[in-house]
Amino acid sequence: MNIEIKNQEPGFRTFVQQSKSLTVQKSKSPKVQKALLLLLMLTGTAAYAQLLPDREFKEPASSNEYSVYGVGGLSKLIYTTASGTANMGVSYGAGLEYTLNFSSTIGVSAGLEYSRFAGSFRQRSLSETYDAIDDAGSHFDYIYSMEEYEETQSFSVMSMPMLLRVKLPVGRNNHIFAGGGVKFALPVGSKVSIAAKNINSSGYYAQEDVTYSNLPQHGFYSGLNVRDGKSGIKGFTTMTILTFEAGFRIGSRRNALYIGAYFDYLPTDGGRLRNKHPMNYQGAITYESILSSAMSSELKMMNAGVKLKFSLF
Repeated sequence: MNIEIKNQEPGFRTFVQQSKSLTVQKSKSPKVQKALLLLLMLTGTAAYAQLLPDREFKEPASSNEYSVYGVGGLSKLIYTTASGTANMGVSYGAGLEYTLNFSSTIGVSAGLEYSRFAGSFRQRSLSETYDAIDDAGSHFDYIYSMEEYEETQSFSVMSMPMLLRVKLPVGRNNHIFAGGGVKFALPVGSKVSIAAKNINSSGYYAQEDVTYSNLPQHGFYSGLNVRDGKSGIKGFTTMTILTFEAGFRIGSRRNALYIGAYFDYLPTDGGRLRNKHPMNYQGAITYESILSSAMSSELKMMNAGVKLKFSLF
């Protein structure tokens, strides 16, 4: 039989013209005829699709986006003391995120994130005198001094970020984006490591006008060196962290990679307890963070770095 197809698109007509000379001899088996006809139709359709222009995919007016991401950068614990220096530390985190896009430009997102913030504190010489109570219930002045005092601080939080997002197209299937909002954070842990050299301490009993020193069994030391004294930061409650991010979105509607920078700011520490001393006497000596003492002011925090996010629609 002779096959002739009319009124087709130019690309498909070209293909058919090249195939006009094809004549399928009538076979004794109808299955062979059908198979050859189907093969010819599929081949023609594929050839026609190759000639169509490559069109940019348009994102629907409303869509859902599910993402997983990681962050890393530097954090700064902001507080003041009479002397000493607070330094930056390494921060990192990871999270899951759901975004509802109201249009191709605007959306809102919510998620769950784990974050770790860190810092350090150094002071050349640290000393203090405060009222203490011994095992017998007597009040006395506990006096201590230490040199090359240093502590590393970290605390971890679980938070629920909520952001308003805006993205604008740049070229084909790429966008620039920005977002801002808050993270409702709950502290889940803290750790402080303390080191100091040449620690000297003594107790002055005013009622006896006597100073006791060099009695380690009573917490009075001379020339003691401490390293890796462990402690924590107590009293954190729910925090509200302000957050902002911006960067590039690369990829199609169904799969996209977000590469950007983020900035977090904690304006208040939410009730951190400051009722300890760096060298804390309560019948025995414990080493506490400067952040757990009245020597430090209210704690704030800044955190900035790089955020990588992979999304699936």
